[in-house]
Amino acid sequence: MGLSSQAILCMQWDEAKSALKQRIMDMERQADLNSCPNFRVPDTHKYRPLPMTYLSQLEIYKFRKSFTLARCEAFTSMVLEARFNSIPREQRLCPCGSDEIESIEHMMFRCSRHKKIRAKYITPLLKDMAGQSDSDYCNQLLLDYSWTTTKLVAKSRAACHSIDS
Repeated sequence: MGLSSQAILCMQWDEAKSALKQRIMDMERQADLNSCPNFRVPDTHKYRPLPMTYLSQLEIYKFRKSFTLARCEAFTSMVLEARFNSIPREQRLCPCGSDEIESIEHMMFRCSRHKKIRAKYITPLLKDMAGQSDSDYCNQLLLDYSWTTTKLVAKSRAACHSIDS
């Protein structure tokens, strides 16, 4: 845990208790941070403390919210329910019955519950990006490079959110 037994023995009871408690909390926090998905941000925005352009361009609140939740992989479904109930990631399966872990890639490209929405909004965007993995497609669609792409992805996520709730 980063503290030697000799160092702990040299401390007063309250000081040792506090140090161990803080160290355990730090380790748990680091484990939580390591299990979080990466936030998808274009390279041009990584070091600029400015809000992303979609926050001002997407005027409808539910589109802004849906796009942001997709970028953070924080959709209000099995993932959030499972996180709060301490269900391991491997057991957070999509309710579509495919036995796949519910992730943003699964929901955007493979989930049978969102097939019509995918055909309407996402499939036309993928024609220009043929031959990539689902993860690459997802990163490209969520990077906010193109206003048209951002708008269509936001609409698809909002439509999927209405199905999931």
